[in-house]
Amino acid sequence: MKLKILLLFSITLFLLTVPNLAYGSEFYAETDKPQYFVEETIIVSGEVDEFIEDSILTFVVVNPNSNISTIIQEEINEDKTFNVEFYIIEGSEFGTYEIRLQYNADKIKITFEIISNLLNIQTDQPQYSYGDIVFVNGTIYEFGNGTNVTISIINPTGDITYADIIQVNVDHTFDMNFDIEGNLYNEIGTYTIEATYEGHNINTSFETLSSNIIMTTDKSVYYLNDIVSINGTIFDVDWNTDTTVTHSVYDIEKNLVFLNNTTLNPDETFNFIINTEILTYSDTYSIDVTFQNYTATEYFTFYDYPNMTNESLYTMIINNESILADFYYTMMDYNNTLTIQNNMLLIQQESINILSAMVEELTNQIPPLPLDAPIITSVIADDPDNLDDIFSDGDTITILFDSETNVPLGDGTLTKQEVNNLFTFSEKISQAYSGTWTNSSAFTITVNSMANSDLIINSTTVTPAQITPILPADNNPAKYSHQTSPPLSGDFGEL
Repeated sequence: MKLKILLLFSITLFLLTVPNLAYGSEFYAETDKPQYFVEETIIVSGEVDEFIEDSILTFVVVNPNSNISTIIQEEINEDKTFNVEFYIIEGSEFGTYEIRLQYNADKIKITFEIISNLLNIQTDQPQYSYGDIVFVNGTIYEFGNGTNVTISIINPTGDITYADIIQVNVDHTFDMNFDIEGNLYNEIGTYTIEATYEGHNINTSFETLSSNIIMTTDKSVYYLNDIVSINGTIFDVDWNTDTTVTHSVYDIEKNLVFLNNTTLNPDETFNFIINTEILTYSDTYSIDVTFQNYTATEYFTFYDYPNMTNESLYTMIINNESILADFYYTMMDYNNTLTIQNNMLLIQQESINILSAMVEELTNQIPPLPLDAPIITSVIADDPDNLDDIFSDGDTITILFDSETNVPLGDGTLTKQEVNNLFTFSEKISQAYSGTWTNSSAFTITVNSMANSDLIINSTTVTPAQITPILPADNNPAKYSHQTSPPLSGDFGEL
């Protein structure tokens, strides 16, 4: 079953009501590969959870400018599968496209890239923070007489922050890197990297995040009457402007709980405290620190009861039994009758029973402590078929954690972009790859094209990218995985 429908028009998204689509619905879809040239056939296949007669699967293809380029409606096969082919017409934009699919009430989205037939360019990550290094690489597919590529970087306001001419490598690739620092990158938003070769242009983009603020809390979990201590540093401070540091506390629904200001210290640091008395219920809270045009966010968990150990609970019981006993003896001295004595003994025993039941109920209501952030314990390279001893197509890299994760982005096959949102490698992985969670504590990357790979056994490391946070199984945002892995182990095959 094949269907091609091309709508040759461009509709901005606000002209068409498209539901907010997300992963986790009761069907899946995937493209046959992550990247395509213009007018190359794109195959989308998948399976729904339930076949419903006369129900239609709708595809909405959205280009990098957030305009709809193609709409397709397709029937589902009786075996619950579907397979659709289409292509992107000549003259369309290069970059990342989304396919938004809806079947009855279920909705998901997948992505693919359209690259230039002449040349392409990409960054190692889609988002960066202040102080990060941006690695840029590209390929010239139709190599002419030119040996240089002109690179320009344009900030969110349209100003050129960088321009240079770099030499093309002998394999027709080019690469460069630069730091996100200084006043040239103090705008938060989308930066464009444009490459020009023999009059042909192509561009890619990346996002800058919270900028030049680093902050931490002294703990990740707090109880009633605890004090939250926050410390941080701000880089490249302009001392000729306002140096007020604003801190805001929000609950999980982003309702403002607390707002205050402090002054930046002369050494470009800041510190302040928050009394947990301002927090009204157990939940995860966020702290936003704002300085001039920059904002950084940190999370913590709060429980609206004291942090009582077993010893303190026992002491409370004993103390209350002592109070009840004192009350009994006082009444005995006052009345000195057998009737009152018997009644007070019953009152004492019943009060102790009630108190014990209250303590037991309180103990049962105390939730378990949050799970720790997952830590990468090993990164293992492997060649499943052992047909060679070099890094090649089909080889895998498995990332193992010390505990179960929340399996971010789901258990289907993830695209290169989605893998990059989860992990950052110290060296380039390859030109094309995909990934999947083999279980809740293991993630496997499969190489589809080993071009441009720089992986080194016993050297390459992996760090959670935190663009899509990797959380423990209880989804606590305050416990995101962030530690760098041990060096890459294993091998790329044995002949």
